[in-house]
Amino acid sequence: MGDKKKGINVLFLEDDASTYYYLVEDLEEEGFDVDVATNIARARTLWETKRIDFIIADLNMPPRGLENAEITQTGDGKLTGWIYLDKYVYSVKPVMKERTIILSAYINELKKRTNDGKELEGIKLITKRRDEADEDEMNDVKEALKEMANKLGRREDGKK
Repeated sequence: MGDKKKGINVLFLEDDASTYYYLVEDLEEEGFDVDVATNIARARTLWETKRIDFIIADLNMPPRGLENAEITQTGDGKLTGWIYLDKYVYSVKPVMKERTIILSAYINELKKRTNDGKELEGIKLITKRRDEADEDEMNDVKEALKEMANKLGRREDGKK
């Protein structure tokens, strides 16, 4: 994963292998370079060391890599991905909101936590209907990612 074959780099925060395995394969066939982070510590390392163009994030993630005070804000882990994005990504590079897809069963909890979603403007939200994404949800993610890339002028071959 993440072999730099096309130049459009995606960070995928997902701890469920059955969700990321097929989606990563499909995205790489579409020309995206995908790095999977199965916990926040890995996501932080990738964010700090690689150029990330887009993020796909599950909310319900293991909190490893968050500070103790941040862990208490995760809602028993259901919003761990959001705590990471808000503190470590959007605070440094707010434009990433327009380049983020949240794929999670906990979208409603997130909306409640963020003033009925006002802080979510620009972020593509896709609700998982089960613990793992199904084919329709994966297609929604692929289409949303391609749309975002095209909107930003990044073709699938990595050229402007």
